[in-house]
Amino acid sequence: MEDYQREFIDFMVDSHVLKFGSFTLKSGRQSPFFMNAGAYVTGNQLRRLGEYYAKALADKDYTSEQAYEDIKREWENMDYEMIKEAFNEKAAELGL
Repeated sequence: MEDYQREFIDFMVDSHVLKFGSFTLKSGRQSPFFMNAGAYVTGNQLRRLGEYYAKALADKDYTSEQAYEDIKREWENMDYEMIKEAFNEKAAELGL
């Protein structure tokens, strides 16, 4: 995991966007974490969010011909993997 990815997870937790626990999603499924992007409420948070998006995109080798959906899918996959890794680390710290 890159440094900026770990910083991003810390940023999401500090911004109360990413929470760990036991959550029931709208689908009825259980999840060990919940992410609410609506919790980004300040201009500074949005600026930092944009910076993390930019770092994630710069980390990949994209060409101008690649579709927006490919970039979006890459971000979503990275986001999920980052959250999953952070959850596993936090669970290990707590002895779960």
